[in-house]
Amino acid sequence: MQDNWKRLAQALLDEEDYLNKQTRAFRKTRLATIKMMRNELSIQQIAKLLKLSRQRVYKIIEGGE
Repeated sequence: MQDNWKRLAQALLDEEDYLNKQTRAFRKTRLATIKMMRNELSIQQIAKLLKLSRQRVYKIIEGGE
């Protein structure tokens, strides 16, 4: 019975690792997209398109640089 719990616990840890990797990849993609958008759009337009606040857009940009 304990083997079942160990496998379940390991499956949860593996899923968490996978989700963390996906989140990091998403953040890199989001930052790259926002940087490309900055060449043609204002921060206000980017925020409206991404449904974020202007402050959040600035924070994403500053955090990535």
